[in-house]
Amino acid sequence: AHGESVLGQLKLSDQGGFPLLCKYLDAREHLSVQVHPSEAYVANHPDAFLKSEAWYIVDADEGAVIYKGVKEGVTPEQFAAAIKDNTVADLMIAMPAVVGEMHYLPSGTCHALGAGTVVAEVQTPSDTTYRVYDWGREGRELHIEQALQCIHFGPADTAQYEPHTTIERDHTIVTTLVHCEHFRTERITMTADHTMPLPANTSQPRVWMVLNGDATLKCDGSDDTLITTADTLLLPAGIGELQIEASTDITWLETTFPQVGSNLIA
Repeated sequence: AHGESVLGQLKLSDQGGFPLLCKYLDAREHLSVQVHPSEAYVANHPDAFLKSEAWYIVDADEGAVIYKGVKEGVTPEQFAAAIKDNTVADLMIAMPAVVGEMHYLPSGTCHALGAGTVVAEVQTPSDTTYRVYDWGREGRELHIEQALQCIHFGPADTAQYEPHTTIERDHTIVTTLVHCEHFRTERITMTADHTMPLPANTSQPRVWMVLNGDATLKCDGSDDTLITTADTLLLPAGIGELQIEASTDITWLETTFPQVGSNLIA
């Protein structure tokens, strides 16, 4: 409805909507093992769309894991047999869910959130998801044939997209967690009682997910906006100059779009 004032130079997604989905996921039990279409699959299936995502671990029970990729040497035939005998978890790579870490999951990565994890999720907005295994639960549709055609068999080689580089300056720490072709997500921490200007940038919007703390956003011509833990905000491209005033120490994720310009904070 608001076009360029929200998006700036950013283009709509291939499906015509905003090019990100951002959400918090609270996995009380293992979520289904699934995969999003690979590039090769999409090339031959016009109704399928790529979907890449990233998980920031907000909270995790002791011993909680995420599943990211398939163990080296596993074949599609072995994986299909494991689906039938409920041993899929034995063939997947289980990684400790460490609070503060962020994992990139490109399209084609077989993945699942383990029980006892809370994550902030940033992803491209495709709704093409193939559920390949549901931990023996019944009642939900599986898409085994499609999934086996899409899965990248082997570990997810994502280190190049997870730089974890940090810039420190007066009262602020900025860490780049994920930088891929679709989005760039940084963790920004600011100390209490500090005020920071946010320069205007008309090229693109910003999405913030507040991990903890409280602050006030000030913008000329608008009422002050209070932000707090678990809030998610869209800062439109046309919003102009802002100031953030921290009431407490505050940490948030900022996601921007590398295809239309550089990071807006650091």
